[in-house]
Amino acid sequence: MKLKQISIKKATKILREIKAGLYAEFISSLLVQTVIERSTAYELCGSIVIKTPSWDKKSDVWYICDIGNSDMNSTFNEIQSNNDEKLDIIMIHAKQIDGEYCYIFSAIGSGYMDLNVVKLSGMNINDVLMLTTVEDDGDIFNKTISQNIYNDFLKLDKDKAFELYGLYVNKTLVGAISIENRSKLGVVIIRELFVSKSTRGKGYAKRLLKSALGLYPNMQYFYSCGSDNTASIATAKSCGFVFEGTYDFI
Repeated sequence: MKLKQISIKKATKILREIKAGLYAEFISSLLVQTVIERSTAYELCGSIVIKTPSWDKKSDVWYICDIGNSDMNSTFNEIQSNNDEKLDIIMIHAKQIDGEYCYIFSAIGSGYMDLNVVKLSGMNINDVLMLTTVEDDGDIFNKTISQNIYNDFLKLDKDKAFELYGLYVNKTLVGAISIENRSKLGVVIIRELFVSKSTRGKGYAKRLLKSALGLYPNMQYFYSCGSDNTASIATAKSCGFVFEGTYDFI
């Protein structure tokens, strides 16, 4: 078995035709000019394989994409056997797989906006700091998400694609959601969704997510979370998101 090189244009066309909902986010990332110039596409064992630079441009990431009857394991083994160094490989399955994976959901934007959800800017820095400064209680996931929200806040002035919205209750910022708006490609990525521990269980995450959906009607939204994060999965489904596939980071 050998990798058969194909054009990026042909690869993205196949992925769109097979499962547009699953691959739209990935394709929108791939089509950024600085990425596409360094990317290579292949066909192997019924899979589409794309080698593309990582965001830090220090290494390459191999994406193995399921297009229906793909032999994902054979594709993975073939790539491994032809490379001596340790590889970063992401397998994208067009189905639900049991285990510790990342699930991806999609929804179409619809017109709803919570009046208590506001767009955050530099003027809200104190509130954002209070929200994202969490106790080191051993909850690594909670600390990571809160830090990611703060990091996205810092990007607001550097990249106009990033937007951050917060929910205020009794003048206190209780949660925030960060999005990446790729309007030219018709795609919006839900990057992070965070609600303070003390205010969880009150539907605030759903209010934030539904409000984000109302920002850009008719655009395709993507939301991903761990397969074991039952609360996030329930929130996504309650807002109209549907399951698209599974990411497996190897």
